[in-house]
Amino acid sequence: MKTNNRCIQRFHFCAPFMIILALFFITSVSSCSPKNDKAQTQEQEPLQDSVQTSQSVQVQEQESPSVVQDNTSNVSQEPTEAMGEKEAESENALNILDITTLDLNALRLKPSCYISEEKGLNSSIIYDHSDIYFLGFSSDGKLAYIYEQFLEGKGCTDVYVFIQDLVTDKILWQLDNLDNEGFDDLESTTVSFIKKNAKTINEAFVKYNIQQSDCSYKMLPYTNNGESINIEVQITDTGKLFHEYLKIIDYSCIAVNNKKQKKTLSSKKDEVIEDVFVCGYVKNPYEDRLAIVIAEQRYGFEGCDIHYHVLGCAINSGF
Repeated sequence: MKTNNRCIQRFHFCAPFMIILALFFITSVSSCSPKNDKAQTQEQEPLQDSVQTSQSVQVQEQESPSVVQDNTSNVSQEPTEAMGEKEAESENALNILDITTLDLNALRLKPSCYISEEKGLNSSIIYDHSDIYFLGFSSDGKLAYIYEQFLEGKGCTDVYVFIQDLVTDKILWQLDNLDNEGFDDLESTTVSFIKKNAKTINEAFVKYNIQQSDCSYKMLPYTNNGESINIEVQITDTGKLFHEYLKIIDYSCIAVNNKKQKKTLSSKKDEVIEDVFVCGYVKNPYEDRLAIVIAEQRYGFEGCDIHYHVLGCAINSGF
């Protein structure tokens, strides 16, 4: 009994302390667990932020190459196009015709020599002291040429340098010596005139983009790959007279292709002309267009003189 009483006494003595310890333990556990959860939450949020940040970085890394590639593409294309334009301009500049490099004697052409007598040209009563020098073409239908004419009654040579639009047949630029009454022979007058005005002529070549060209003169009809073009002259006698004995005519130059299709290149009315002839052509090497040479047999000082005209003819259009 004594032993039991002692145990009971000891239990009563220790019980309060055990209860206090238990409460302290429970309090400490409950106070520690929220802190751990909060710590875990705080640890998870930075982790999620870091994951999102890493994902956004990856997205940016994936998107940025395409943006850089596009910018690189644009940057690389612009200089390439600019370089291409500069190269084309420099190439054209290199090909611009220089009048001082031409052998004019080699370029001199007398188109009436290509008109046969069977076409009605009676050379015994015709004075042809005119020549044409085909110089060069542009890629948009312009032709540069020299036209010189020694007139019997005047006794000197008229020299013209023309740049003509073969699309409209209008003369775009002209230089001549009509204000100089030089009584010189034909060759020296033309050569000296060209040398004297070479700078002005070359500036016009630059302005109208006249290129070094193959100006081979050929007889009609024009043929190429089964296609052909010829020129017909239709003359109408008006019945009227000039000075009572020089006839006045209307005439048209008509192009006819191998399909019998036609188009009118030029028409003139009330011209004091004896006859009209088609001489030949020169093809523009830069486009499908012909320069057709027409000879007018006009009344002159002591007979008839030949006057030349150039007409443009597109090969594949207008029929």
